Amino acid sequence: MKLRTLFIAGLSTFAAFASADTFLVNLDVSGTESWDEIYDSDNFDFVGDVGSLFPGYTDFVMTGIGWDNVNIETVGASWLSEATFSFESFSGGDWLDVNPGVDDDNSGNATYSSGGLIDLASIDPELPLILDSDNLLYFHIYEAFDDNPDAVDAFIHSGTFTLQFEATAAPVPEPASMLALGLGAVALLRKRSKK
Repeated sequence: MKLRTLFIAGLSTFAAFASADTFLVNLDVSGTESWDEIYDSDNFDFVGDVGSLFPGYTDFVMTGIGWDNVNIETVGASWLSEATFSFESFSGGDWLDVNPGVDDDNSGNATYSSGGLIDLASIDPELPLILDSDNLLYFHIYEAFDDNPDAVDAFIHSGTFTLQFEATAAPVPEPASMLALGLGAVALLRKRSKK
């Protein structure tokens, strides 16, 4: 429960950068663990509302990803290549699995970085990852092969993922903004009619 609380606190400060209809979200995975195979109840899971980070925007599409300083320490016979970070639309229709140590079929401790943002469309034409209309992103950590059933396979000591999203729908002005614009237009019309 402590990990989940720390992750939620990090999620609330995600939205560090925004430019036009492209948004970058930083996800701190420090202090998390990789346990069992996909969808096992022991795994670290989280559902984040991307729409709440950028009010007024909808229809989010994840178009890029990068990771920096992801330090993984395996337990027992587990390999560094088995720790998997999974990003999915909440319904599970679209997903992206990332293995920072993809070719590191060894036990031990290592740190990985992507070297910047990776354009998802350049990896696979099936990507980018399209979120459902609820704008929820399901994130979980799991083991590609579970060497230690019902026990920790790897500790994630540090690391940050940067997710790039694009909003396919422009923000709709809130009613108060529309009212202010309407009153401004009325004021301009009155000013012109007096001249």
